[in-house]
Order: sequence, then structure tokens, then C-alpha cells
Amino acid sequence: MKSRFHELEQVYAQAVTLHHQGDPTSALPLYLQVAQTLPDADVVQYNLGLAYYELGQHHEAVEAFTAALQVNPNDADTWYNLGLAWKQAGDNQQA
Repeated sequence: MKSRFHELEQVYAQAVTLHHQGDPTSALPLYLQVAQTLPDADVVQYNLGLAYYELGQHHEAVEAFTAALQVNPNDADTWYNLGLAWKQAGDNQQA
């Protein structure tokens, strides 16, 4: 288990690096890999939402931000980005 967790940490670190380098397309499958194993990791869901948003996949971003908020409902940045994603997805009532 410990080596699997270490592997996930490395995958997540690679995703964050790619994302920070302006490559959300390459980061997205790595975030998804980590999120499938650790669905309750709010920071992973948050970054997944950011990547989806930057790629114009706003409905998917809403799902990821919502998942992050289920774990950490008091995170203001996630609420803000969820509102942006809802607006871009065309749901101004939710935004």
C-alpha cells in the first residue's frame, strides 16, 4: 500500500507540474488516475476541476468542484470556481 501511495504522489506531482507549465491537457489524465484511487482527496478534485475548466469542459469542472466541496465544504476558492464553471456551462441560476 505504501508504494502505491508513493506512486500516486508522484503521479499527482507530475500532474501539478504539467498544469503549472500551462499544459492542462497532459495533466488531466494524471489527475483522473489519482482521483479514481483517492476520490475523497479534495485538492485532487479541485485541480481536476481547474484543468477541466481551462480545457472548456465546464460541466465536468462543475462535477469535480462539487466533489471537492463534498469533502471540504468551506473552501472559498472552490465555491468561487464552481460559480465560474456553472456560469460558463450556461447555468446562470446556479452561478
